[in-house]
Amino acid sequence: MQKHPAIIVFSLLFFVLGIWSLFFFLKPGWKTPVYRQERTDTQKISASNTNALSVDTDNDGLKDWEEKLLGTDPNTPDTDGDGTPDGKEIFSGRDPLLAGPNDAIPFKPSDTNKDAYKDTDQLALNITRQLSENPNISEQAMNTVIDTQLIQTIQQAPALPDTYTEHDIAVIKEPTKESIQEYANTIGSIFEISFEYIEKGELELLREIGRNKEKQDTTAFLAYREAYVRATKLLGATPVPAQYVSAHLALLNNFYNLSVINDTFSRFFENPIEGAIAISYYNKEAERFQTFIQNITAQLEADALTFSENETGHILFAFRDETR
Repeated sequence: MQKHPAIIVFSLLFFVLGIWSLFFFLKPGWKTPVYRQERTDTQKISASNTNALSVDTDNDGLKDWEEKLLGTDPNTPDTDGDGTPDGKEIFSGRDPLLAGPNDAIPFKPSDTNKDAYKDTDQLALNITRQLSENPNISEQAMNTVIDTQLIQTIQQAPALPDTYTEHDIAVIKEPTKESIQEYANTIGSIFEISFEYIEKGELELLREIGRNKEKQDTTAFLAYREAYVRATKLLGATPVPAQYVSAHLALLNNFYNLSVINDTFSRFFENPIEGAIAISYYNKEAERFQTFIQNITAQLEADALTFSENETGHILFAFRDETR
């Protein structure tokens, strides 16, 4: 059966948009968040501290320090006794402290970016209509049509909303120097562990896909999404000193948005228009992370706190120094 011309145009259009958007938006000056870059010697923590962070006494998929943060038993692989290990429950959106089957964690909805992408189908129709009305259009003119329409859509796309508020976190209203030190070390530990198996930044992976100039498997981004989801859940369970609430919420929403963005990247060639918009969102979130690093280290210095290389809190300052 012969394909309908519109189907052929759509298939070609989406493929062209996918490759085009990768090259157009991945500009050399755009930086991935520094926690996704290869560590320098000053960013690496000591071997003894790394080993301590990696201890999983009951082999349930959660490190002992994560279990302390989440309230699960580090010596019992299935804290609620429902037959599913604690780690598997956390990463499948279930509560390890509540026996199943009705133990789903009321996590924030995954479609918070729905409005951001609501016009993508109409955009594709508009471009296809313009191309079909000019069957003899040159390649240069076709690229101009695609460029103009896509840029307009990206410029008009609403910002990703902040999902988390102060009501979603536990605030330490009268923090001590010790509690602030523990908080900073916890944030450093979340960075260290949540992304331990991620070997390259998202933009590097996108560039590799773009350089191949053909449709690629983008499901690798699901590992990035899971890393951000893990970090988001741990951040949500972390008690926050009062003067760090603003910075913490910025990071919490930053990581949640990055999980949504990477979910979109994993389906890039299913809807390259959404993928192109997601790249622009990613750049904004990368800048937001840099701002977080600057703000939290400035506050830690204002509180006269210092960290040895055996403390994971020093990672925050290593990140700051790298971006200066």
